[in-house]
Amino acid sequence: MAEIRDYDVDANNNTATPPDGAAEGWAPSTVNNTIRELMARTKRLWEDTSAVNTTTGTSNAYLLSASQTISAYAAGDVFMFVADRANTGAATLAVDGLAAKSLKTVTQAELVADQLTANGIYVAAYDATNDVFQVLGVDESSGTMTLDSLSVDTISEKTAAAGVTIDGVLLKDNAVSATAASTVTVADASNEALTITQSGNGGGVLIDDTGTGVALTVTNPTAQAAGTPVIVVGSPSAAAKADTPTDNILVEGGRYGFAHVQHSTSNAGGPGLVTLRSRGTAGAETVVDNADLLGLFRVRGYDGTSYTQAGYIAFSVDETNRSIATGNIPTKFELVLNDGTTNTTPITCIPSSSAGYARTTLDGNLTVNGPTGGHAATFNCGDAVYSGLIAWMQNDTGYARLGHSNTYTFYGEAGQLRNKSADNTSGTYGIRILNSTGTTLLYTLSNGEFCTGGAAQSPYSYTTASAANVFVTSGGILQRSTSSARFKTNVQPIEDEWADKILDLEPVFYKSTAPGDTSNPDWTYYGLIAEDVAQVDGRYVHFDTGYKPRDPANKDEDGNPDPIPATPRKPQNEWVADGVQYERMVVPLISVVKRQRARIEALEAQVSELTAQMSALADRVAALEA
Repeated sequence: MAEIRDYDVDANNNTATPPDGAAEGWAPSTVNNTIRELMARTKRLWEDTSAVNTTTGTSNAYLLSASQTISAYAAGDVFMFVADRANTGAATLAVDGLAAKSLKTVTQAELVADQLTANGIYVAAYDATNDVFQVLGVDESSGTMTLDSLSVDTISEKTAAAGVTIDGVLLKDNAVSATAASTVTVADASNEALTITQSGNGGGVLIDDTGTGVALTVTNPTAQAAGTPVIVVGSPSAAAKADTPTDNILVEGGRYGFAHVQHSTSNAGGPGLVTLRSRGTAGAETVVDNADLLGLFRVRGYDGTSYTQAGYIAFSVDETNRSIATGNIPTKFELVLNDGTTNTTPITCIPSSSAGYARTTLDGNLTVNGPTGGHAATFNCGDAVYSGLIAWMQNDTGYARLGHSNTYTFYGEAGQLRNKSADNTSGTYGIRILNSTGTTLLYTLSNGEFCTGGAAQSPYSYTTASAANVFVTSGGILQRSTSSARFKTNVQPIEDEWADKILDLEPVFYKSTAPGDTSNPDWTYYGLIAEDVAQVDGRYVHFDTGYKPRDPANKDEDGNPDPIPATPRKPQNEWVADGVQYERMVVPLISVVKRQRARIEALEAQVSELTAQMSALADRVAALEA
């Protein structure tokens, strides 16, 4: 559709066929149509330049549906719009589904947060030279304001939304945020570098760093070398500081600090509290040595006289079996508890000389009480954590768990074998059985796929000339197909009319869309359509009856088998035809063939009799002619 932008600046050139132009000798009936079209195009241009349209989109990608038809951007295109939301950084604008173009200020600067505000009115002009939209109506402060002195300590915000920015420090709504601050140095060593007094109910200090740098770094080499706290929250007494003179982090009562706090989006990296330990001095670290304490979490309780140590968890270097190497430090773990008389070490883990193993020592018996008073015992095969057994009793039922990471659990009730692996994505093994050479004998995948493997005696490799006698129900149950008289009742011969129905079936050839045939989608097959066969005689068809067996994996809130019943069959008129019982079609064919054989034998007898009669007639004719 043409728009005003498509008209020529030279009136003599606007001679297109009405209503797109005013050609010479145009019919009077086209005059009013051309004027109306011109009025409509003028109205659309007015709407696009009069803040009638509001943007949509998400985040900083703004979308605009123009009143005019915009098939391509042209130099000087102007759109006045209402922003539906504030921007949080550099933004783009796309009109009528065309490519998104950067929104920039008249100085070609990217927008910063909140330069577009919700319900704000802005003008975007297409800059064809730079292939961007220049935005008019955004705040673009420039220049530097220098304050030599202030008579009062109040600076009024120029607008509620913008605040006041001085040397990269934004003052807004009684809050201060530094967007590009330089290093601050306090030369007077007798004063604190920064003092913050909070008289309200808010927090004291909030440091919110959304970049990739370190949010807060506090160093004091002198204090570190002396073994005194670098960060102290609260006001500990001199006696409290002297309580643990070698601690670099004071954790006691209301006084606490942290040497290094790390947050990570990786499961392997954190988040958590990280302690750093080295020998040497800050900035000139050397390798830790055997028995060096790497980290300690200590708990204390007040005994009426003083805060007494109640226990701790400690990590230390242990080179008993393995030496320190680049990227690896052999570590011993200890849990120390007080039994009311003395400190004991109920659990100790020491690295093994074999890579990937650790030796765990339990001081005394380890008993785990279940919800109903059951007991558990743990047994390790040597010091190999990859081979272990946990056995326990619950509600008079025996359980056993075997394998690395508790991969499989054997339950005493109902003979269940359950895969407890956390990796249950489609394509991973639910159960896999291999022989001593590593050949897969049987596996099931977590997505339900079942395979009998590729060993020499697997069902696929170990062939036979016998007919199949196994059937899988629509509920996924494997059944043996039988033909013995002991499984049959009310046996009757097949009526001819029943057998003859097989001749009403319509053979077809087709391409398969079944999941197992997708690797060869162009292959064609001979067969029958199950739904069509069901219309002739449903006894030739496998049906999905809707029946599903009970799922033994269902558990109640106590972990016991949940007696959820199986899904019952649907009414027969709701069954869905699934497959054709081709082998059953041999039975009616036998009846048809037997009747055909009888007819053939009768016809052969008639032919023989007629042949004899014809021979006798031939003899009589020959005699008469003689």
